[in-house]
Amino acid sequence: MELKDRYDVVNIKLDKCGGLTAALQMQRMALAQGYEIMVGCMVDTSWAMAPAMLLTTGARVVDLDGPLLLAADRRPGLEYRGTVIAPPRAELWGRIRSPATADTRAASPSRETLSDAPGGGALR
Repeated sequence: MELKDRYDVVNIKLDKCGGLTAALQMQRMALAQGYEIMVGCMVDTSWAMAPAMLLTTGARVVDLDGPLLLAADRRPGLEYRGTVIAPPRAELWGRIRSPATADTRAASPSRETLSDAPGGGALR
């Protein structure tokens, strides 16, 4: 007996399938085989739920309530308005810097900057 004869919906959880890339591939394969999609989650912060929002378009069921089950979520977190989850704001990912003010040395330290660090740095 085929799986399609037994199941109608594939529940995709980023934490269980290997992350966003694997989830997107799983979604494409399931839809191509005629399954409907449920986007689920484990109990985790908004930071873990935000990537799963990319899978919600066209999903039959969306269950991304993990942050609501925590005593405290990260700030800023996803905004829940009743049964609707607002798209993640850019601030969810951290401080936003313009390319003109970004310190490239701090973003990718070279051997010289690490060797100037206390203790001589890690890349000698």
